[in-house]
Amino acid sequence: MPPSCPRPCRCARMPPCRAAFFKWLVSKYPKVLSNCVEERATWTDAGERHPVDTSAPNPNGIEFDNLFLDMNGIIHPASHPEDRPPPETEDDMYLAIFDYLERVFAAARPRKLLFMAIDGVAPRAKMNQQRSRRFRAAQEAQEKEEEEERLRAEWAAEGRDVPPKKEGRSFDSNVITPGTPFMDRLAEYLRAFIHKKLTTDPGWRGIKVILSDGSVPGEGEHKIMEFIRQQRLQPGYDPNTRHALHGLDADLIMLSLATHEPHFAILREFVGQAQKGGGKAGLRETIETELNRQAGAEADGGAAIEAERQSTEQTPFQWLHVNILREYLRKEFEQADFSVAGGFDLERLIDDFIFLCFFVGNDFLPHLPSLEIRNGAIDTLIDLYRTLFGSLGGWICDGGNVDLERAKLFCTELGKLEDELLARHRVSEERFKDRKRKRKSDVDARVLETKHRQMLQRLGETATLPRASQHLNAMRGEGAARVLGTDDAALLQLFDDIRAFAEAPDCAPPKKMPANLNGYQRAMVHQYCEELGVKEETRGNEGARAIWLLKQGEGANESAATKFKRELDTLMKTKAELPEQQDTIMLGLPGWKDRYYDAKFPGVHGEEKRAIAAAYAEGMQWVMKYYYDGCPSWQWFYPYHYAPFAADIATTFDPDKPPVFELGKPFLPFQQLMGVLPPRSSHALPKCLAQLMTDPSSEIADFYPLEFGLDLNGKKFAWQAVVLLPFIDEERLTAAIDDRIGGLSDDEMRRNSHGPVLIFVSQSHVLAVPITTALEAHPPSEITLSPEHKAHLSGVLKPKSDAPRPGSTYPVPDFRGYEIERKLTPFDTEAVGAIFVLPVWQRHSPKLLEGLNPPPPFLTDMDAPQMPKGHTYVHAKGLNGAAQRMVHAALGGGTGGMYARLPGDTAAVDVNAVNSLLSQRDAARQQRDFTRADAVRAQLRAMGVEVDDARKTWHCAQAANAGTGTCAAQNTYPTIGSYPSQQFARAPPPPPMPSMLNGGGAQQRQQMQQMQQMHYQQQLRQMQYQQQMHFQVPGAQGMVHSSYNLQPMQQQQFCQPPQQSQFGCGGSGAAAFAALQGAAVTGVANQQAANLLRQQLAATGVQVAGLSPRPPAGFVGGAANANRSAAELLRQQLMGNRR
Repeated sequence: MPPSCPRPCRCARMPPCRAAFFKWLVSKYPKVLSNCVEERATWTDAGERHPVDTSAPNPNGIEFDNLFLDMNGIIHPASHPEDRPPPETEDDMYLAIFDYLERVFAAARPRKLLFMAIDGVAPRAKMNQQRSRRFRAAQEAQEKEEEEERLRAEWAAEGRDVPPKKEGRSFDSNVITPGTPFMDRLAEYLRAFIHKKLTTDPGWRGIKVILSDGSVPGEGEHKIMEFIRQQRLQPGYDPNTRHALHGLDADLIMLSLATHEPHFAILREFVGQAQKGGGKAGLRETIETELNRQAGAEADGGAAIEAERQSTEQTPFQWLHVNILREYLRKEFEQADFSVAGGFDLERLIDDFIFLCFFVGNDFLPHLPSLEIRNGAIDTLIDLYRTLFGSLGGWICDGGNVDLERAKLFCTELGKLEDELLARHRVSEERFKDRKRKRKSDVDARVLETKHRQMLQRLGETATLPRASQHLNAMRGEGAARVLGTDDAALLQLFDDIRAFAEAPDCAPPKKMPANLNGYQRAMVHQYCEELGVKEETRGNEGARAIWLLKQGEGANESAATKFKRELDTLMKTKAELPEQQDTIMLGLPGWKDRYYDAKFPGVHGEEKRAIAAAYAEGMQWVMKYYYDGCPSWQWFYPYHYAPFAADIATTFDPDKPPVFELGKPFLPFQQLMGVLPPRSSHALPKCLAQLMTDPSSEIADFYPLEFGLDLNGKKFAWQAVVLLPFIDEERLTAAIDDRIGGLSDDEMRRNSHGPVLIFVSQSHVLAVPITTALEAHPPSEITLSPEHKAHLSGVLKPKSDAPRPGSTYPVPDFRGYEIERKLTPFDTEAVGAIFVLPVWQRHSPKLLEGLNPPPPFLTDMDAPQMPKGHTYVHAKGLNGAAQRMVHAALGGGTGGMYARLPGDTAAVDVNAVNSLLSQRDAARQQRDFTRADAVRAQLRAMGVEVDDARKTWHCAQAANAGTGTCAAQNTYPTIGSYPSQQFARAPPPPPMPSMLNGGGAQQRQQMQQMQQMHYQQQLRQMQYQQQMHFQVPGAQGMVHSSYNLQPMQQQQFCQPPQQSQFGCGGSGAAAFAALQGAAVTGVANQQAANLLRQQLAATGVQVAGLSPRPPAGFVGGAANANRSAAELLRQQLMGNRR
């Protein structure tokens, strides 16, 4: 069993920064995700499995050319899953990997290429992270063993039944590292699996399969991206190739963007609380589902009904669409001023966006102390970038090359924000802790209350158990009678068995239901259990599943082994939540920078501190090159556990001295194993090398401490902590290995070497003949692929002398697992394999290719990037609000946000000042701070500037006063009050008017009226609440705005915002409200409201005598309509006048 993992969700498989990035992305740009439609294998009553026909059209409605698999994202969840027991043996794990692989293939269904990439030896920069993870995993496993022994002793002392200890060594997930016997044997199994599928599966026969196993240097995802980058530069490449990529790492999103291939989608597991199945539908739905299944089976000529679903529901897949993410990024940035760079260029913007995201952390560099994704760091970076772009003078990046002068300027300005960002973050954290402390006692009380209520509810359920006839009589209808005709007695017996179990004492052992139930009977068992208050679960493998009845409640009738495991897991989860460390750095308080360096880099001063910042700046350039051009240096790494600050990094960017990286060569597999594995995992190494880890007298024993520090660094759980391990000295390590390399066997020497990339095709593929011909030639010859081969592939094929020939019996590896019935057996292969070599390396072209047919636009005008909770303008005017004000006010006035100057307006005015005020006003509106927005608008009007919120433009309505930067009065506007502030602080800003309603046709007006009728009663309740709160009339102009804001969000999009209305703030107020005199309005019971309306009209200079407002035609509500506020009456008047 793998060590217990207290992590809350599947995001936890990633480092915290990448998990947080994915959550931020899907909150900010929600439509990038869509659910994946999956077809599943079916089973007959005889136990025969019908696999998915992957040659059929893709049920997702899109046909992919290529499918790329980051295999480590399959190996880990299949070999040590989080939500179910792991396979018993390593060979059983290989079968689980095949199952997962087939599921992914069925979801994507590639038509040209399947590329399987397993992590090989990584660059030294990544090995540091791998070392930390593996040492921590070994520490957790050791702690779990010790806790298990303690718990066993405790149970024995109490006289409890102690379950037997599992024999043998538990699976060590650290063996999923290149060079171990596990990974070597996995590659052997994968080669056999590929031959089997190409021979037997119609969906595989027409494709090429490329396998880059763990013997090929490089991380899996980067080997995939190198393949794509090189292929798209070759003659004959189709720029409209559709790519699908499966993987769990969030950095796949960045890597996919960096290819500049818009036809790209990422397949990944759903992250969050997925809805579980399990046959818990209501009685009616259960019967309908069963009858539909049977009808479908009969229509197909089959006599069987699909067997029970899998015992544990698989986590569903989702698609992340890179083309939609590109659309969102366009919306996010295109309104900024890119004139200094010749205009907006999405491809160059993507390069800069990727660079910005490196500031919040990646696999190679720790994140900056002042930037946390969960605190809105990426939004801060985005806003700063948009504001500063004019000052930068152009793009920061050109592909993988960083303009150091512009990077220096950006970091300098980012450094100016760090003080306030840290201070705001500190205040926010303190408030959060206070709220958490105050809630704790309430939560504890609610938990006890809930448990008590559940107990009473269960007592009530068991006291009033329904009769069997109630269920059997409910199942009526011709189809149901046909199903139940011969099974009534069996169903009744099932019901009696479940009822008897429900009435049994809580100590009753689990009860197994008959295993030969058909699908309908299983569905009814689920239904009976639900209504009788009996817990049930399905156990066993496909084709041999059975339902077990369990008592409700924790541990009521669990076996000793299950109870023991549950208690042990609880202990480990508690242990993982470490006590909060004392905050001695106090970021955000005066002197925080010195305290940070003293704590994280003790004894470092002056030039040494600059060296830390220089190493980080160099690392950002290394990462950028790695993402775009491949590994720039196999030996480079960042030699510190913590990051410096942006202001310090800025001082080290030297345009005259760019870093020069020496490529070097990748490590050998055993060198990497010695660099990343802890002593506990030394069993994965040859004995002669393992001794270097375990022998205290070894010359490199200091590389392998048994005890090491953990720095929570502001986090909560141990798995989030910084692991304080010594960095490996490469020269000492390689020297020690070289001294013992002679003790390796021939097979170990093979495992310690780099291997080739392999390609496989079926005998019917266009490449089969040239590969076979080259293989049989004397001497064997190479093939340089060209467009003439019509293989949609460029590169060189080299014969592999030991490759099985088509028609020969494939020698499958011996199987040593438990699931013998599923093992691979010898078969006659119809596939052929060869060595594949990429074309000669060329620098990546970070742009769209000629001939591309871009994906059709998916987003509409209403699909603006979202503001994730706690992010942009974040934490109730908190963290990023500070950044907004500093960016827009302190750093040169801002860009005016989304507002542009009206064409043709040439009046002299201080444009920078206007843009600064517009940005401040926009920020205030986004924060719902209408008081500040009103004040900023007053400043703009004092300058003679009017804003058109509908068109997002501004213009100077007055002639400029000489020397003041303001405009002389030409037109006057009535003073009719300001927008609501305190009364409506919670109201959202008006969204833009949907383009489909701008025309104001009859259909649109009818739709608007229907929406108004739907929500009218809700509006009245809101207005009455305002009256109860001593509602104060804010002025006629504010009335229009407030009545708009008080409408539900669903209705607002169908109502024209007050800024756009001819009665709103942007036009002549007196003339607009004078138009009300012509409205056909009669009688209303609420005379006080009418008087308030008169007061509002009088405020505009319009005197109305005897005006009695009424609701517009079409509204319903009876006498209750009389009780409404003046704002509601005015809104109705305006709407009625528009109609």
